Amino acid sequence: MTKISGDILSLISDPSVSVYGISTSPGKIILKAPSFAKGKTPAHLEKYTGQTAPLPKACKGKKGMGFVKCMRDKAKEMGIAKK
Repeated sequence: MTKISGDILSLISDPSVSVYGISTSPGKIILKAPSFAKGKTPAHLEKYTGQTAPLPKACKGKKGMGFVKCMRDKAKEMGIAKK
């Protein structure tokens, strides 16, 4: 077990710091300031909010690759497909 100093513990418990790990780097912890507040959408991303909500509803009942194909087709119809 690794000892953790009090300074690091106070940093980890700070709600303004995001703490996470990556499966490809076991044993390493990443600390960073969040990009934007949880539950808030930045102004430059507002136009994309809710854009894809109708897709899963239109493809309800399909399974597996049929669902994937339906999602792709509907996205093309709506003009929001990946390029």
